[in-house]
Amino acid sequence: MAPKIQVLSPPLGRALNSALRIELRFIPATGAYIDLESLQVLNGRLRFDITERILKHAKLSKDGLLADNAAVLPGNHRFLIRIADTLQRQAEQEISVSIQARNEK
Repeated sequence: MAPKIQVLSPPLGRALNSALRIELRFIPATGAYIDLESLQVLNGRLRFDITERILKHAKLSKDGLLADNAAVLPGNHRFLIRIADTLQRQAEQEISVSIQARNEK
């Protein structure tokens, strides 16, 4: 059984502001621990690696990741989160968000 990534925030399915809260919970499988060094955050169809940019503004722990007020440009974005456990089993979670421009309601 692989680890799991649970998305606590942002709420999915509605337009969001550019000051985004990203909160993820990492759930290890029985008998393993989350390998924090394995974290990858990929952006878009081309899957650009933005892990280092995210980590500059986030708190990372064995329990998850928290980034408050993450600045995201208006538009539709797709992020792929990957994490592995100490037994090299990998979890992936996609987050798709729509960020509205400031003057939109």
